[in-house]
Amino acid sequence: MTIFVDTVNILEAERWLKQPFVKGVTTNPLSLSQHKVKDRFEHLKKLSMLLNKEQILMAQATGETPDELLEDARTLHEVLPNVIVKIPADRNGFSIAPTLNHDKIELCFTAVFSAAQGILAAFAGGHYIAPYVSKMQDAKLDPWGEIEEMMDAFSAHELDAHVLADYLSTPQDVSRAFALGCHITAKPSVLDQSLTPTHTDKMVKEFNRVRIL
Repeated sequence: MTIFVDTVNILEAERWLKQPFVKGVTTNPLSLSQHKVKDRFEHLKKLSMLLNKEQILMAQATGETPDELLEDARTLHEVLPNVIVKIPADRNGFSIAPTLNHDKIELCFTAVFSAAQGILAAFAGGHYIAPYVSKMQDAKLDPWGEIEEMMDAFSAHELDAHVLADYLSTPQDVSRAFALGCHITAKPSVLDQSLTPTHTDKMVKEFNRVRIL
């Protein structure tokens, strides 16, 4: 399984990319805006420079119309040839997917809220399908049931598509996603909680306090 860190912070990305289990960085327009990034492409280039040859960067295309979305996706690919382009699993995203597939641009469909939507995204050529777990929970949906149905359909139809569980809010979400066979992307705070629970941190401090030299 593949773990991505979800951050646009250069220092955070650099720190997490040193972990042997982190295989890349995912970003999105909201995070870039909150980080007050002025030049999206230059910032993404800086993130890409942190990657080794096995690691991956994902970046989201934006646009209110299919033409705008397509142009932005192509620009992302032109500026960063190895980027996996994220597009929304909506009418605009579905309409431009055949063209992007023809251009051999690897796709991740995002903002997935149902199994049917995710399955259609896989049929449309998405390599990664990103259900928004905590957002689905907020909407009173069952993300894990929807994810299981997606994965069953991918297997039944032999689709080359993988669930990338996104918007994970707790270590329990992380472990549940892994138990189902998902790839994951998570904020550094969630990865921190998963990597070193509070009880582990306390025990390590006790070990170090009484260590025999």
